[in-house]
Amino acid sequence: MGRPMIDFERITVRGSNCDLSVVDLGGRGKPDLIVLHGTHDHALGMYPAIADLLEDFHVVGLDLRGHGRSDKPGNYSILAMVADLRAVIDALDVHQPHFVVHSLGGHIAVRYAAIYPDEISSLAILDGMGPPLFPGAYSAPALAAGLRMGVDGALRPQRSARQMTDREEALTRFTANYPALAPECAALIVDNGIEVHPQGGVRWRFDTAIDLIFHTYSDHEAEVMAGLIRCPVLLLGGDRALDFWHGIGLARGMDEAAFEADQERRRELFADARRAVVEGAAHMLHYDQPAAVRRLLGEFLRA
Repeated sequence: MGRPMIDFERITVRGSNCDLSVVDLGGRGKPDLIVLHGTHDHALGMYPAIADLLEDFHVVGLDLRGHGRSDKPGNYSILAMVADLRAVIDALDVHQPHFVVHSLGGHIAVRYAAIYPDEISSLAILDGMGPPLFPGAYSAPALAAGLRMGVDGALRPQRSARQMTDREEALTRFTANYPALAPECAALIVDNGIEVHPQGGVRWRFDTAIDLIFHTYSDHEAEVMAGLIRCPVLLLGGDRALDFWHGIGLARGMDEAAFEADQERRRELFADARRAVVEGAAHMLHYDQPAAVRRLLGEFLRA
């Protein structure tokens, strides 16, 4: 399989006590568009979502700390990541950006847009508001159990990312999980998402300690922040999203009707938000159904 021919520039920006790798996909002088990825991913992992937008926008992506070619400082808090984003926007002289964000990127962007509501043009969130609000999610026992899990995780010896034989094994695994991605897209994501494993072969390019970030904030906080956001918002989710949340144990006792009601409740938290559901997609909707996601984003951003 050939290497992809996609032009981009890497820029190093000093964030909150770490160096950040920023990908500039070109188009300077056009409206600014920032993409933020989720955990265990990297900036170019968002390419399947925004490939059709490059003609109309200046697209910038950030490898979040602990991911890609950014530093892995061990400090993974939501506050540090919001500060990193501010540093990137200031360093690149970005003005009134649009945002396309996924998962963890959604939590970062929601807080940023709440803090700086007059500086954002629009916000498209791909399954980035956290797990659904199931009964008892914010009860004292549930919060204590989550904190206990976080303490146990912090004390556990740090594991390494999966060891794979070579690039071809990584690419084979990736394409098997996401067959809807074009071959050149899959190659772009894998080639920029792996590094040499210290014991031979390759591994995914992220710090496994990043998972502790989910214990540094609450999803309830994101919901409160949503009420401060003034720009137009698009909430994209997959019709198999609930299966994903069930699979990781974060949608206890919730059926499809309750899930739909909870998603609509979240839409109403924003001053100006619309929702769309992508058929045949779970949490990684821009990998599961990239063409549908691109179409919906294009309609939203070009409206």
